[in-house]
Amino acid sequence: MRSNDWKGLEHNRMIEGNVVEAYLQLIAIRARRDSADGNPPVLVLSSYFFQLWKEDKMQVLNRWNQSIDFSKLHYVICPAYTASDFQSESGHWGLIVVNVTERCITLYDSLAITPKQHMDMIQEYMEEAARYRSNQQHASHLTPWSQLIYPITQIPRQTDSTSCGVFICAMADCIVTNEELNCFEQRDIPQVRAAMLGILRSIYGSEYPDN
Repeated sequence: MRSNDWKGLEHNRMIEGNVVEAYLQLIAIRARRDSADGNPPVLVLSSYFFQLWKEDKMQVLNRWNQSIDFSKLHYVICPAYTASDFQSESGHWGLIVVNVTERCITLYDSLAITPKQHMDMIQEYMEEAARYRSNQQHASHLTPWSQLIYPITQIPRQTDSTSCGVFICAMADCIVTNEELNCFEQRDIPQVRAAMLGILRSIYGSEYPDN
């Protein structure tokens, strides 16, 4: 990350994928630190996951499956960006959370516009990952995956056009820590932005150049 990457948090703009991913990774690191056995209970997939999955599924499986024990995961979290490219501020961030134990894939979206196909790709990944690790052609013995689009009435509702990335980071934090999703709302977003900025700068600020 570079200094320009922070501007999305500082100036009420959309935040970049690397900022979203960095914050979600910190949530995963904290969850690992707090776990009883020291195993990582949260896996965060790249903000480029869907693009990479479309291009080369085997490369994705090789990249994320070598050192991951899915049986010990609680959640797989993936930010889902909907736009023609990653440079457009007309895009939108949604959040997909896989509850591995309950075998449920849930979409959280503060504007309810993320396409369902993102959930389908995550389900395909989870199914292929199971086959990849077990060297099985079929995984018929496993409970089928279910999908849920979380009702917009039960999550914080975004009322601007630029805070979607902040919303999904805050919602991911609530989910992993078992807090109520509605513990924040649009009017709290400036404080959430400031808190995210402080946390990320305190950890990454000295590691990256200014330009």
